[in-house]
Amino acid sequence: MKKLSSVLIAVLITFTCSSIFAASPLIKASFYEAYQFNETVQYAESQGVVDGKIAFYLMDENINLGEKAAVINALKWNEKSTANADTYKMFLGRKYGVAYESLELTSLTGDELLCLGYIMLLDENKNISETIVVLEMATEKNTKSYITNLIYALASAQVHLNDRQDCDAWIVCNTVRTNASFTKDISDQAIGLIFQEVDAYKSACN
Repeated sequence: MKKLSSVLIAVLITFTCSSIFAASPLIKASFYEAYQFNETVQYAESQGVVDGKIAFYLMDENINLGEKAAVINALKWNEKSTANADTYKMFLGRKYGVAYESLELTSLTGDELLCLGYIMLLDENKNISETIVVLEMATEKNTKSYITNLIYALASAQVHLNDRQDCDAWIVCNTVRTNASFTKDISDQAIGLIFQEVDAYKSACN
């Protein structure tokens, strides 16, 4: 009986830790406040889920990628929003004339991959390893994009946090911050808000 109780306690501890990591403040870092002037950001904040208006905004090639990321960041992640990634894929499927289940990720632009990967990162029911594959593909197409590489770093940092490697989580994000070759496609204020959360893990490197 004691042995069974110990096993149950261990399982509960593991489950609790996983839940905490899934909701890490690093992943949930709010930076959309730097884009409150943007009407679609305001709409996303009030709407809370991906719909046609948001999806078409994210697919608009003429819109700055930092603003697209802010729209995604502004969505309220609750029980209604666990299917946001699938909804966005449905609209991408319509654009490319295929069922969303048959959507080839290699056919997507770097911006579309970043948006899809970022939505997956924030959807609670998505597998982190699958998300990282999409975000890695985004960095391969948007090699110089600051926000693309930073979101990818945040996803990688989440994996480190899951493994209780807080220092490595900080390092992977700080590497993006110190890389002067990236094109700043997100505002300095937004970057500052993200790194307020990231720098909470810096002390683990001491």
